[in-house]
Amino acid sequence: MAFLTEKQIEEQEHLSDEFLATLQGPEVGLKPRPVQSLSELMLWVRKEFLHDAPWDDPIHSSIMINNKILIDGAFLTFCKEKGIVPQCKRKETIATWKTNHDFEHFIAQGVFHITDGKELDFFQATLMHKGNQGEDEVSYFVVVADEKMRAYIDFRNEYVEWVKKRERGTSEVEVIGGQSVIYDCDLTWDDIILPEKEKTRIITSIEGFLKSREKYKEKKVPWKRGLIFWGPRGNGKTMALKVIMSVYQDLKPVTIQGNHPSLDEVLEDAFSYAHDHAPSLLFIEDIEEVLKSVKVSFFLQLLDGFQTKEGSLVIATGNDLRYIEENLTNRPRRFDRIIEFPLPTEERARAYFKMWFADIVTDEDYNLMASKAVKNGFTYAHLQEVYVLSVFYAVQDDREDPKREDVLSALEEAIEGKALADRGFEAPRRSITEYGNDYRP
Repeated sequence: MAFLTEKQIEEQEHLSDEFLATLQGPEVGLKPRPVQSLSELMLWVRKEFLHDAPWDDPIHSSIMINNKILIDGAFLTFCKEKGIVPQCKRKETIATWKTNHDFEHFIAQGVFHITDGKELDFFQATLMHKGNQGEDEVSYFVVVADEKMRAYIDFRNEYVEWVKKRERGTSEVEVIGGQSVIYDCDLTWDDIILPEKEKTRIITSIEGFLKSREKYKEKKVPWKRGLIFWGPRGNGKTMALKVIMSVYQDLKPVTIQGNHPSLDEVLEDAFSYAHDHAPSLLFIEDIEEVLKSVKVSFFLQLLDGFQTKEGSLVIATGNDLRYIEENLTNRPRRFDRIIEFPLPTEERARAYFKMWFADIVTDEDYNLMASKAVKNGFTYAHLQEVYVLSVFYAVQDDREDPKREDVLSALEEAIEGKALADRGFEAPRRSITEYGNDYRP
């Protein structure tokens, strides 16, 4: 799959001179328009611009609000691909803001005529008015003759699908309530150390989900799947998610900003986004923390309520299943499989070390290192830290690669660091008499 980066998309949507020229239109001597009432504003657009429709004849034309079309860079890019140039009939303001990559995103306000000179023919309005509470509000609506309605709906739906496809074609995780992030597209299952049985269960669940859509439909079963990854921190749960995103690029990844103040709204939006971009991967990390801020009943409603969101593979990660309600962990069709990410065994610790150090140390060293790692409760993150520390030792001595002494010293330093962290970074308690004359309060 060919991916676009967020920067490349923003380049396409940039406020170029070409796009700016298409937004020029009458702005001198404009007739006053309604500003206090949205309903009056919509009727005014119909009377002023849809000249074939009588002012008081709603049968001849229709007005649609929230039509999923904004006059911005994305829409103009789509129109350009279709060979359509929107005509600005009334120019008002252009709202702009800088994007993450310092490009300018914009929304043009006014009235625009979109037509292909054939069946497609409608007016798009983006206009400010006073809301119910007297506040400034912008509304987006179209006015279209009834006989042109079918062409408009087809055009709008095609645009919506174009936007979805474009978003799916990026190597980014959509973060609801936060900023999207780039993910690595070159990872494989070989990049994670996990018991083969558990790895096979994950692969079977994902590939079965992706390949069985018609089977689900045939049996009238909602097309969705749920997994829980659990185990101590640092044992590969997040890495497994990264591998899944890299290997199964047909899944659009989406997650939430876990510390968002309106977490229930963010979660609801995430489920909707996952449904709209199916097949999708919706992952929720540290599910225990999320459920401290969101009622379990609300979360269950999102998972399997009356308005089931189909097409999503939902994966939650947690550190201790004791803190997760049983109606989540022991209820298929909510979370169907629970995958454990355990601490490394001596065999796996040895394999992990060997992956990093190859022939730098001896087989006897590997056995001793693996034994010490397991004895001290190392996670895979601690095992990797041994490699990082050994590289630091080598760099400090202006060497490109670590040697045996670096590896063994790194292991001891990692053991000391973990022991300190395990006791909460507190110094060992000693009585005053142990300090003798050197004691200072």
